[in-house]
Amino acid sequence: MIKKNVFLLLLIFLFQLKSFAQTIEGFVTDEKGFKLPFVNLLVQNTKHGTATNQKGFYSLDISNFATDTLLVSFLGYKKELLALHEFKADSVYTFNITLKANEEILSSVIVKNREVKFGWRQHIIGRKRKGGFVVSNPFGHETITLLKNGKGRLGKLEALILKFKKRETNIYKSFGAYYRIKFYRYDEINKKPGAVLSEKSILLKPENKNQRTKIDLAEYNILFPKSGICVGIETINPNEQLPENNMYVTTPNLLWTHDKKSLSWTSFRGGEKHKIVRTSEFKKGFYQNPFVKIKVVFAKG
Repeated sequence: MIKKNVFLLLLIFLFQLKSFAQTIEGFVTDEKGFKLPFVNLLVQNTKHGTATNQKGFYSLDISNFATDTLLVSFLGYKKELLALHEFKADSVYTFNITLKANEEILSSVIVKNREVKFGWRQHIIGRKRKGGFVVSNPFGHETITLLKNGKGRLGKLEALILKFKKRETNIYKSFGAYYRIKFYRYDEINKKPGAVLSEKSILLKPENKNQRTKIDLAEYNILFPKSGICVGIETINPNEQLPENNMYVTTPNLLWTHDKKSLSWTSFRGGEKHKIVRTSEFKKGFYQNPFVKIKVVFAKG
């Protein structure tokens, strides 16, 4: 009887802890009220965040972050920084967020592209495969890799080519993943990804099988700068069910390969970009980079 009472008291205590957590939840929409799916929300300068689901709804526990700032980011929209100091009480707050379209950057990129005449011959640029392996990136993590412009001439992207591999495991729970593609100018001064080159959201929904995926980019008018381009691949959670902890795998996974140099960075939910400096576990003296290729046409003259 005593054990039963102790168990009931423990349940009540845990329920109260959950009930009185500081939580904000609501919808993220554009200025017309359209609910935006897969928007990133990150407590700035931390690894704590979430994303909206396919219906534009989010829920975030801020019990330990009520004096911090929330960064809200989504391709095609201006970033929002929101102070969390108003949510001090242990309660669930309804907090809807509206994002403004980032039309200025998009229009300037299109104008620049239309001023340049490009040839018709397509050139394939990207990794040479030196062994292949897969990496399971957790939801919200983005891997960004540099593809250099060996010709030193302005170009335009025609296509992106990726390879995905099916992932199976009996040890961890497996979740199907989507992938969001982003393109950045390479910042030669700071030696890292710089400004976004396209505000168009490209979302891949690969099946859980081995596959070569080609994405036609001609209509997006994305420049291939003389300094090269950085291709970002972010792992998105399309599932209603969320992982209970970090012990899970996503699938299918992007194929990776080896390079003499580290040419990749990682970012979490739109936060700071950090260089990947780990050497390969499979090939001594080599670094790990995603196996990414692009098709490019170059400017005439």
